[in-house]
Amino acid sequence: MLKKTLILFVVLLPVLALAAEPNTPQVLREDVPVKSLDGQLVHDDANDVWLFETADDVKDDKATLPAGSLVPLVGCSMLEKMTTLSAKFGQSRFRIWATTIKYRNQNYFYPVYFLSLEKPKETVVEKPDTNSIVSLVEDSNTLKILPDDILKKLEPKSIVSASQLTEALKNDADTVIISRTGFMRYDDKSQKYIFNIDSLGRSISDIKFNVHPSQTLEQVEKISRKSSEPVRFRVSGRITKFHGQTYILLHQATPAYNFGNFSR
Repeated sequence: MLKKTLILFVVLLPVLALAAEPNTPQVLREDVPVKSLDGQLVHDDANDVWLFETADDVKDDKATLPAGSLVPLVGCSMLEKMTTLSAKFGQSRFRIWATTIKYRNQNYFYPVYFLSLEKPKETVVEKPDTNSIVSLVEDSNTLKILPDDILKKLEPKSIVSASQLTEALKNDADTVIISRTGFMRYDDKSQKYIFNIDSLGRSISDIKFNVHPSQTLEQVEKISRKSSEPVRFRVSGRITKFHGQTYILLHQATPAYNFGNFSR
């Protein structure tokens, strides 16, 4: 009897171990660098969202985003170039460099550079702007990972003063604002948060940014829900444009309490 019990116990051990093994998480942490990732640009017509279907796995130290995942791309100047290229030349296969965003247990990609993996159609006579950092590649096998020094040059310029910000917003290049104060308001129509810079007497016009999803935005939402009035925040983040709209990807946001010195 004892022998039969031992045999049954040994047989059940692998089954129990398999059942106890946790599934690998499929949501990456925020700010994971994505280098040289091939995939397909896909447009979700119903929700008007651009997605990137990954051809390979994307991993961090704990999670794996499997190949074939449809990852939303946040609106930015680089996505604008990708969609323009797709519309003009009918191209959808790209190699991207990006950073990950995590919001409400879902990942997004913020593309910072890309290469097309397709030749333009023969009927197309228009040539891409040679001054653009968008590149067309005839043979994808000749591609190399973008060097860090090149990526460094693509980093947006930091903006501190109000005059610099007003001037920078006239251009299409990405910029970074540092320690700017303003209000976070939820727009019911767009169902997005809007960051409105508070001039506080400075010579700066009323400037608003659509706020991209991020873990920092999640923190903003938690703080805002506890207040019956719009909360003033001091923020730093990356400013970009997409289809005529200006967006901010928050890097940092802390409440800037006014202690009753300024009107709301």
